[in-house]
Parts: sequence; structure tokens; C-alpha cells
Amino acid sequence: MSALDALRTSLSGMNAQTTKLAGISNNIANSSTVGYKRVSTQFESLVLDGASSGSTAMAGTAAHNRVSISQVGEVQKTGVDTDIAVNGNGFFVVNEHAASNGKYLATRAGSFRTDEFGNLVNSAGYFLQGTKLGANGQAVGSLGDNNVDSL
Repeated sequence: MSALDALRTSLSGMNAQTTKLAGISNNIANSSTVGYKRVSTQFESLVLDGASSGSTAMAGTAAHNRVSISQVGEVQKTGVDTDIAVNGNGFFVVNEHAASNGKYLATRAGSFRTDEFGNLVNSAGYFLQGTKLGANGQAVGSLGDNNVDSL
């Protein structure tokens, strides 16, 4: 292993630690953010082909921050009737516009408030999407094939 290889290996280790520290910083900064999912860092070894004899030479490490967006968080009572939670798999579908003609997004953060028109809106200003129900609790009209167009 040459001196340049040793420096490259050391640099990759420092870069990997920087990635891990960035994940830790995000976790601390967002610890009280509603719906935030903890970042975990995974490391992997990088190996390059060595000399023509078939040997290998260590080339360092790399780190990847991963977010488990479907992981269930702790459900907490807030005392607000419009706060809702997903218990298990799934997401809330929100839209940029109340009329559903904007961009659809998915979130697990269930802190919603009513606007002046009675729409449920989250803190980012996105409108909760859903299906209208009749007095009997059944969907009004056709649900289609359960895609966002039917919301």
C-alpha cells in the first residue's frame, strides 16, 4: 500500500464520519419535529482490485444515511380533535391545493388544523386529502381503484 493509498483510505474514513455526524445533527435538530423519522448511518467497506496477481487493496469506507419513513413512531395524545395518527402501515395524502389539482405528497405527520373553509391543513400548508363518507359511514360515489385520483 502506497502513501497515497493510505491517505485516500484515511480521507474516506473522515468523510464517512462527517456523514454520520450530519445524521446525528439532523436527529438532534429535529427531535421535536412532528413526524420526523430518525436517521441511521450505515457504513460499507470499499475494496479496489489490487495488482494483476488477483489480490485486493483496501480503499476505505463509505457511509449512507438511511431514513425509515414507514417506521411507526410513538402515538401521543395532544388534546386537539383534528390531530390524527396512522397506526401501522400507511401515510396521509396531502396536496398543495384543497381542490386536489396540485402536487400530491405523503406524510405520517398528523397535526392538522382547520382553515377558514373547514379544510384540514398541516403546518406546511398542505391540504389533507380523503374520500367523502355518507351518514352510513360508506364512501359516497365510486372509490375507483384506490389511487390518488379517487381522493
